[in-house]
Amino acid sequence: MKEAEEVLGRVMNLDQFVVTFELPEDFCFHGPIPFDLKISEGMGQALVVALSQEEAEDKVQMYFDEAADFWEEAWEVDLEDEDDEEDDEDDDVEDAN
Repeated sequence: MKEAEEVLGRVMNLDQFVVTFELPEDFCFHGPIPFDLKISEGMGQALVVALSQEEAEDKVQMYFDEAADFWEEAWEVDLEDEDDEEDDEDDDVEDAN
């Protein structure tokens, strides 16, 4: 019962906060965006539901960190695949000789 009271207390104290940040030029979005977001001239403004301004900023940072990690991993896989294809082509040339 105490856990339910803690959850209800948290929900009752939630508020909306505005987080303004500079959007990196090379940023690519991935997945749903968990807050309202406006982008204009390289600047982003997120409207985030949280308990504090600090928590709101942490939520925005976490989203962008996770999206950046996703694309880093995706590029690593693509580059590894290209290396494998080049190795296969080299093997074909050696087999032909």
